[in-house]
Amino acid sequence: MKKIISILLSLIFLLGMFSINTSAATVTNVDVKGISLPESGKKPDLTAELTNSSSTHKITLVEWTEYDADWEWQRDMTANDTFKEGYWYVVYVHLQTTSNNKFDNSVTCSINGKSANISGNAVQANGTKVCCYVSYQATKTKALISSVDLTVVKPIIGKTPTFAKVDTSKYFSEKYGTVSNCSNGVTWTNQNSGVNLTVNNPFKEGVKYKVTYYLTAKDGYKFSSSTRCTINGTAATLEVKDETHIAVSLSNLVPGDGKREINSLDLSVTSPTEGAKPAYNKIDGTGYYSDNGLNGTSTRIYKNGIAWYKSSTSFISPGTTETFEGGKAYTVKISLLPKDGYKFGKNISVKINGKTATVETFDDGSINVSANKCVPLTAIDDFTLSKADSIIRALERYKNMPVKEQKQYYTQGELKE
Repeated sequence: MKKIISILLSLIFLLGMFSINTSAATVTNVDVKGISLPESGKKPDLTAELTNSSSTHKITLVEWTEYDADWEWQRDMTANDTFKEGYWYVVYVHLQTTSNNKFDNSVTCSINGKSANISGNAVQANGTKVCCYVSYQATKTKALISSVDLTVVKPIIGKTPTFAKVDTSKYFSEKYGTVSNCSNGVTWTNQNSGVNLTVNNPFKEGVKYKVTYYLTAKDGYKFSSSTRCTINGTAATLEVKDETHIAVSLSNLVPGDGKREINSLDLSVTSPTEGAKPAYNKIDGTGYYSDNGLNGTSTRIYKNGIAWYKSSTSFISPGTTETFEGGKAYTVKISLLPKDGYKFGKNISVKINGKTATVETFDDGSINVSANKCVPLTAIDDFTLSKADSIIRALERYKNMPVKEQKQYYTQGELKE
């Protein structure tokens, strides 16, 4: 019995050893990020992190060594030292494996995306430690780019996307990383399929799209998470790759029909006068015009798209000699059609002779606008207005005359009348 127990214990020990051995891993690549680059006047960054969280190895120390511009002098930096413009700096990142893991003898390392060297060209401590390093020359302190305001041609159904390059005094667009169908640092993505468009893929109706700009800061400038970004005046999504590279995107862009929208109109028509025939002068403006027979309306009511109504069912026919009657209120109606490349907005506001008009919209894109309570001026009204103006001018002259001349002016002039 004792012999059997001894054998079982031996098997358990061997199984445990086998389990431990099989769980060990060999680390072939180390990718470090998050180290701030040296800028004059700033203190060294003594922190770093692994690009992908790992259970096989960890960072144990970050340190910097300072060299003069000619690499003839050096010293180890402390946390309170500051970088000097033009000097060279080497950052060392010390790493150590965890558990029974080991670094491969040919392990590779990168720091902030830059290929790094291995200190001593070999791993240390029986494969459990390694030190990577890269060098940088300190630059001037970079100015923060506080805002990025981009403009893109809006998507139009049937048209293909544009990939215009962005180039300002502070930043420019260029491809960053591995992005498919990225031209001049711009991508258009079909949000339904997730596929990036090319210049041969037209926008489709009913599909939402996302535009993304990959931007690179120019020398002396940098981005941060506080950089405010807009595309076509709308707040955009910001993704900071590092202080030199960002991605700015705007989603849920729905292709339009490409037509310019007319949202307000200020129209003029000849005011009605008692005894006069209505005027039917054609209206021809930027993006619109008046026309006959719109929306199935009979041409005996409209002329050049204009009609004058005496009531809801009675109108002045353009083909008769009928004139405006004094004391009545008329309604003028105008049928308008948009020109090619234009359309009327859903909430368009219209004035006729300065008076707010009522707007009717139709499925064919046309609108009817009308203003009511248009009361004709009478001949007496015209005379009265003209005479009142004449009297006002006469009073001004009378007031400025010497007293001796005022009596003669009154008896012989316009004031007597």
